[in-house]
Amino acid sequence: NMVHLSQNEEDVELVVKMIKKFNQQNKQLRFGNYVFGPVVMRLFYIFSKADLAYECFKSSEMTGFFDQFISYQILLDLLYENKKYDEVLEAVNLIKNRQIEGSQYPRNIIVLALAACYKINSKESLDYALKLWQELKNVGHFPMRRATTFCAGLALNQGQPGIALEILTSARNQNYTTVRNLKVVALAELGRVEDTLPILKSLLNEDIPDNNTVHTFNSDVLERVRNVIAKLENPELALEFNRIKQLLKKQGHISDMSLDEQLCLEIQQPPVMNNRQDKFSYRRINTAEQERRPNRFYTYHKRPGLEDLV
Repeated sequence: NMVHLSQNEEDVELVVKMIKKFNQQNKQLRFGNYVFGPVVMRLFYIFSKADLAYECFKSSEMTGFFDQFISYQILLDLLYENKKYDEVLEAVNLIKNRQIEGSQYPRNIIVLALAACYKINSKESLDYALKLWQELKNVGHFPMRRATTFCAGLALNQGQPGIALEILTSARNQNYTTVRNLKVVALAELGRVEDTLPILKSLLNEDIPDNNTVHTFNSDVLERVRNVIAKLENPELALEFNRIKQLLKKQGHISDMSLDEQLCLEIQQPPVMNNRQDKFSYRRINTAEQERRPNRFYTYHKRPGLEDLV
């Protein structure tokens, strides 16, 4: 109850003291007990107590208290939102060593780890990301799309388009917007501009799905391709690129959002599907009508009733 009643920093400090005492008293009685870790971590999140949350997570007095996947995720997200990217990676190392429920690489944890690497954007963070990526491959883990795009985006930012392209090949959906944009940049920076043109043309005259989602290329991605083409001094290639770009613009396939903004875009809640009960409802047939209809698949003999025997 104290967790839910907390309204200020003093209340949060009191909660920390209470859970430390609770954790010490209940170390031998965990099975079947209510799990408080996610609830307390959400409290830290609400009050934006990133440092306190991380301190409690590492504390020997709190051993086992936050060992749930959802607690890990809330903690890392809290650290990420407060731009404590180095702490995110430190926490990930601790989480990997704990291996709760036999899992060393929880998917959402990997996404946040690679997001932190992307934000740090250094040679060291790229080394960390590639080492983690190799570990995932060794155990047969298939990273989520966001993990893939963060890792590939970091490689591009560090001037490694070849590595970025190799990482992108693991994406299950090659037509996803961020994957396609990253692939175009990687190919262009590898000098394979001709290979970008079919990808750019793939959006032209495509059918718009029922949810009106229009696939786009980021304007800064097209600008990077244009800059590479300009250095090649190839008039025919430049003419073809400009023609494709004009068509993309005419059909609404160019987004003003930068590639970086799109990679870091907050995940949106999917739209609620409309009730399709009317569309797929079954027509009820009354018994009298059913008896009048001959069965097309088999015939059967009706057993005589009393009235038939009279």
